[in-house]
Amino acid sequence: MSPIETEHLQKELHKYCKLGVIAPSNSPWAAPVILVKKKNGEYRMVIDYRKLNAVTKKDAYPLPRIDDLLDTLGKAKVFSALDMRAGFHQVPLEEDSKELTAFTTKFGTYHYNTLPMGLVNSPATFQRLIDLCFRPLINKCLVAYIDDLNVYSLNYQDHLQHLEQVFQCIQVANLKLNPEKCFFFKDHLKFLGYIVTKEGLQTDPSKIQKIVEYPQPRTIKQVRGFLGIASYYRRFIKNFAAIARPLHDQTKTTKKIPWTSLTTESFETLKKLLTTAPILSRPDFNKPFILVTDASKLGLGAILTQLDENGHEHPIVYASRGLKSTESNYAPTKLECLAVIWAVKLFRPYLLGKKFTVITDHSALNGLLKTPNPTGIIARWITILSEYEFEVKYRPGRVNESADFLSRLGY
Repeated sequence: MSPIETEHLQKELHKYCKLGVIAPSNSPWAAPVILVKKKNGEYRMVIDYRKLNAVTKKDAYPLPRIDDLLDTLGKAKVFSALDMRAGFHQVPLEEDSKELTAFTTKFGTYHYNTLPMGLVNSPATFQRLIDLCFRPLINKCLVAYIDDLNVYSLNYQDHLQHLEQVFQCIQVANLKLNPEKCFFFKDHLKFLGYIVTKEGLQTDPSKIQKIVEYPQPRTIKQVRGFLGIASYYRRFIKNFAAIARPLHDQTKTTKKIPWTSLTTESFETLKKLLTTAPILSRPDFNKPFILVTDASKLGLGAILTQLDENGHEHPIVYASRGLKSTESNYAPTKLECLAVIWAVKLFRPYLLGKKFTVITDHSALNGLLKTPNPTGIIARWITILSEYEFEVKYRPGRVNESADFLSRLGY
C-alpha cells in the first residue's frame, strides 16, 4: 500500500471509529481491505468479504423488480427523491455477528458495529428494514429500492401530505437522510438509471453518453460489456434483440472476434437508437392495453401500448428476443402465434384479468387461434391464451427505424 493510500486508510479508520461504525477487534476473522479511488480523487475503504460470503447462509428476502417500481409511479406528476445517509451504517449488528465482519489493516484489526457494505445479505437486510418502516406507504405514494426512495403524487397538495407521512415513518424508525442528495417537488428526477417525468419514462442522458462514448470493442469481454449497459435500456428500442444479434453472435466464439461491417452497423445502430429513444408512457391500469406483436426469422418483437385521451397510441415498453434453433423452422403463421404467446406471458402482470387487443401484421393468425380441433403445440398455446380476454386485429406491417439495417441481414 502506497504512502498516499496508507494516509487515506488511516483517515477512514479514524472517521468510522469516531462515528461508532467500527471498533478495534480481537476477532479470529480477518478479511482484507481494498482502497478504491473515487472520481474526486478520494479513496473509499472496501472490505473483501468473499470468503465470509461463501459460508454465509443466504437471505432470500427479495429486492423489488425495477420494472415494477417504475410502473407503480402510474400517472404521477410530482416527485421527490430521498437518499439515506450511509443507509447500511444506520443498521446495528447483533453482538454475535460483529466479530464475523472483522478486517485487518497495518493499524490493527477492526470489526463493524453496523451493517457493512460487501456482505452478501446486506442489501436484503436493508430492503426488509425499509419495507417494514414504510409498509403503509409502499406502492401508494412511495417506491423504494434499497436506499433510493421516490415519493410520488398526482398534485402538489397530495405530495405535501405524502411527504409528511414519509417523514413521520422516518422519525419513528430513527433513520437519517442525506440532504445533499434529496430533491423535492420535482416534475422530473433521476431514479434507478432512468428519468421519471410527468409525461413518462426517459433514458438518463448521462448513462446514454457513456454508451455513445463506448469505444469499438476489441475483445469478447468488451462486447459483453457494451451489450450489458445497452440492454438496460432495451425497453426503449424496437427489435433490440434483432439489431444486437451480430454482437451477440460475437460472444459465442472463444477466438479473437472478427469485427465486420455488420457488427459495426449493429454497434452504431444501437448507439443511434438509444440517443433518440422515445419517451415511454407509464401504464394506466384503468385503461385497456394494446399488444402489438411481430415475428421474423430474426426474432420476436412486441410493444405494449395504450391510447391517450385523443386516441393516440403511446408505447409503454418494447420487448424482443431471438429465436431458438427449433423455432427458426416455424412457418410464418406459427411464428406469429409464437410471438403472441411469448408476449402475453411476458406482459402477464399487465394483461391478466383485463380485456386487451392484440395487433398483428399477419391476417391468418386469427384463424390459427380458432382451429376447431387443435393438436400438439397449437393446442398448448390455445390453452395458455384461454385465461386471457382479448381480440385480434390485423394491421399491415409498418416501416420502422431499423428496417434498413434489418434488411442488410438478409431477411
